[in-house]
Amino acid sequence: MKIVHVISSLSPNLGGLPVACLNLAANQAKLGHEVTILTQHIVSDRESQIFITSVRYHEKINYLSLPYASNLKYLLDKGHSIMLAVESLQPNVLHLHGVWEPFLLYVGRWALSNKLPYIISPHGMLYPYCLSEKSFKKKIALKLFYKRFIDHASALHVLNNDEKDAINSFINKQLVFVASNGVDDALLEFSEKNNINPSSQFGVNKPYFLFLGRLHPIKGLDLLLESFGWYVNQGGLYDLALIGPDGGSLKSISNWLERNDDIKHRVLMPGSIYGDEKYTWIINSLAYIQTSKHETFSMSITEALALSKPVIITKNCHFPEVAEVGAGFVTDPCPEKISSCMLKIDNSPKVMEDMGRAGSLLVRKRFQWERTAADLVTGYSALT
Repeated sequence: MKIVHVISSLSPNLGGLPVACLNLAANQAKLGHEVTILTQHIVSDRESQIFITSVRYHEKINYLSLPYASNLKYLLDKGHSIMLAVESLQPNVLHLHGVWEPFLLYVGRWALSNKLPYIISPHGMLYPYCLSEKSFKKKIALKLFYKRFIDHASALHVLNNDEKDAINSFINKQLVFVASNGVDDALLEFSEKNNINPSSQFGVNKPYFLFLGRLHPIKGLDLLLESFGWYVNQGGLYDLALIGPDGGSLKSISNWLERNDDIKHRVLMPGSIYGDEKYTWIINSLAYIQTSKHETFSMSITEALALSKPVIITKNCHFPEVAEVGAGFVTDPCPEKISSCMLKIDNSPKVMEDMGRAGSLLVRKRFQWERTAADLVTGYSALT
């Protein structure tokens, strides 16, 4: 089957969207399908290349990158250059990642005119919380362009039943595929290549609580820092590491650290890290912690679970399986409750071990890319 995944950019600064697209495409290519990623932007900087090459089987993917053009240019040529690019690939099915990109609209338009199926993965963008951000612009865009684009999709791919319920108003005649993100099976067998604790370069030789992801307001890092302050004031022994590119919150984090000068030395910020080095940071952590205002399906939480780390997450992360199997704590977005969970892990090595084992087993049973890739290919086949 000729599968074309369409995404505006493969920049790691976009968070989970390019991670999901790359891993899904790579695992479908591994299954023997001819898979291409069509994008406006394959970034060539060193950080982005490390990110792309850290995805197993990435070399099996074909890439077609269009020269960057403004939305105005696409409007003036009516998306002609995009449509020619899609036509040259002769796909059997198109899988579109995201919603609010004119680039995707033109691909959908080409698919409709050629009677080919296209699938949209909103990646949480149609949740009420996300629609409330810049809501006026999105209401206008939906009315003018995007409601039709969504309505005419052959299928919608959602990451869990929570997302399916949340976007119910957008489900018309489309099929709905529920298939989660996952991890590569090799991660479950990952072991450190050396015994060096990566945080040692920061003068820290003990475990730490870890956050991995874009430093973006939606990640609730203000709440995380406030919770960490509570934890320290109650005698918490361990530090906090925030790893990831700036997504708009770096300035507010810096301001918080300046206001809390007495504990700022206990917050590690090594920047963006990918591949084996990232996994080594996870392995050396005490626990993973994420206090997002909203998540659809967090790759970082899943990777931490896979590597047998207990997790502390807010209910807004939409990962109830953590509490169901006893792999960590799912709590309200409240500093007192989050810091209390941190202290429980602080003082309970046996609890940590049991939670880590439960999380790893959960991922082995339910969240692996190869399985998700195969399930979606089965869904594609029903459309062609």
